[in-house]
Amino acid sequence: MEIRNYFELKKYVENLYAMKDKTSLRKCAFKNRKGEIFVLTDTPAELPIVYGKGTINEHCIELRVPGRLTYKHRLTRDITDDIQRFDIRIRLKRSSSNNYSTPKHEEIVEDLYNKVASIYDSKRRGAYEFLAIILQNLYFDFPPLKRLNFNEEELYISTYSGYGLPEIVSFIKWCTLQEDLNYPPSNNYGKDDWGKDLLFARYFEALYAGLYQNQELLKEVVNRTNNHNSVKPNLWDKKIYQGTLATRFNLENV
Repeated sequence: MEIRNYFELKKYVENLYAMKDKTSLRKCAFKNRKGEIFVLTDTPAELPIVYGKGTINEHCIELRVPGRLTYKHRLTRDITDDIQRFDIRIRLKRSSSNNYSTPKHEEIVEDLYNKVASIYDSKRRGAYEFLAIILQNLYFDFPPLKRLNFNEEELYISTYSGYGLPEIVSFIKWCTLQEDLNYPPSNNYGKDDWGKDLLFARYFEALYAGLYQNQELLKEVVNRTNNHNSVKPNLWDKKIYQGTLATRFNLENV
């Protein structure tokens, strides 16, 4: 799984951009007739980053640059000629697949829910706390797992169709970096960008719904996940977020 810190991953992405011809890179971004910014989907991928090679947990992350927001101005929202953000496009190749795909955020939410809800009653609380610690570590940029029982992981892979823990850790870590690059907590535009807080709010809510095997609550979390370009849903009880969104409770009436 990806164990580098976010500073190291940020430098990795910046180096990808530094190695590109700026003129050629800019030609990959364009506007459609509606004025929406897109990038060419067939731009070459970087060399895949391989994790756990030769093990049951082998998986790959594939990156492409530029991203959709690379040349988008933060205030005018228009396309520019200069790089505004080091945006990236991320794809994952799982240990159980030969193909790359981009998991949707709602798929990660449902997977986290199932990882808890599928556990037998007496052990479900332990599964919830274990995954909550992993999310805490990813949020605060600590090592995500001190150890992994590979026998348990192999049993999980053979029993369930969900993502293996190393796979989901790698993907969430790269998604978190992407949010930090695109929507940093501090910026020069006077904006309070939620960035990674939006991701982790939904992830913790999914674990909470799984703890009580509450399908209706899961549906609500999925709806909150797909609440694009709308008013941000109010947060729930602060205990659900395990201290990761502490600053948000000064801004929200919850």
